[in-house]
Amino acid sequence: MWDTASLINYIISPLIAQYFANGEMDRLQNLVTRTSRLVFFISLPLAIIIMLFSRPFMSFFDADLYNGHLALLILCAGQIVNVVCGSVGLVLLMTGHQRYSILSVIIAVLLNAGLNLALIPKFGLTGTAIATATSMIAWNIMMYIFALKKIKINTFALVKLKKS
Repeated sequence: MWDTASLINYIISPLIAQYFANGEMDRLQNLVTRTSRLVFFISLPLAIIIMLFSRPFMSFFDADLYNGHLALLILCAGQIVNVVCGSVGLVLLMTGHQRYSILSVIIAVLLNAGLNLALIPKFGLTGTAIATATSMIAWNIMMYIFALKKIKINTFALVKLKKS
C-alpha cells in the first residue's frame, strides 16, 4: 500500500531530475518545499492522534505490558523529524548525489546497531525505539545537510519560499 510520501515522491521524482538537469533551481526549490509541506501537514495530525491515543492503541495489541505506548511516542517523534526533513533522499538520488545518501545510510545503520546493543539490555522495547528514532533522525539530518551543501536545496518542510 502506498503512503502519502511515497506517492508524492513517485510523482515528483522525474520533475526533480528535470529541474536539476535544466538548472531550474528556483522551480526545484519550490517543488520540494510545497511537496514537503503537503506531506508534513497531512502527517502531523495523524501523528498527533496516534500520540494522544498511544495507550489505548497499544493496549488493543496487548503491547501496553511492555511500555509500548512510550516506544510508540518515541517512534512518532522520530517520524515527525523524518517528515519535516522532506524528500531529501529522493532529492539526493535524482540529482546524482546518491553517494551522500548511501553514506548517511551506512552511518545511520552503524549508529542504530550500536545504540541497540547499548540500550536494549537496559531499556528493552523503549531502548529499541530510542535507537531507531535516533538513527532515523541522524540519517535525515545528514542527508538534509548534504542537500543544502551540495545542491543548495532546502528540503525542510517549514522553509520560507522566496518571492519570485
